[in-house]
Amino acid sequence: MEIVPQNQIKQKVSRVNKIHPLNNLIPSTPVTLNLRDRTISNDLLQNLDSSMKSQTKSLQDEDSKEVIGQWKKNVRKILNSYWWIGSMSLITVYALFFDDVRIILFKKSTDYAFDAATFFGICMYSVEIVLASLAEQNYFLEFFFWLDLIATLSMVPDCGWIWNLLLQL
Repeated sequence: MEIVPQNQIKQKVSRVNKIHPLNNLIPSTPVTLNLRDRTISNDLLQNLDSSMKSQTKSLQDEDSKEVIGQWKKNVRKILNSYWWIGSMSLITVYALFFDDVRIILFKKSTDYAFDAATFFGICMYSVEIVLASLAEQNYFLEFFFWLDLIATLSMVPDCGWIWNLLLQL
């Protein structure tokens, strides 16, 4: 049996206590304690180490589930906020009407500004599709997913940069 110095024991016990201070740290195996040298057997350290590893893994799993759940909740809150809905509604009005308005009222030299706005709309719709797919329960590959995807792809011909690039391929 190997005797371990007290400072190593304190380090391992403090690491376990940092993980969860209410854990039962007393192992069920016999422990050799030498009070004169202030040392404890290596068996206790191994039990503490294995206990610490299993507790750490379970806490990490719980924490990751909690973080993911909280992240999804925050994303849903953003996607359902008045700010997001209002912004996406303005982008929708732009996508529906402003290409025709551009052709009728503006010179060809202003096409780059409209192309940039259209590209911004495509990016925002794409972000919304990805976020909703990750955070919403019944969105991915359901009716509104396909509707949003088709609407986003229908904006590609309105963006001169992308459309010209696709025509050259």
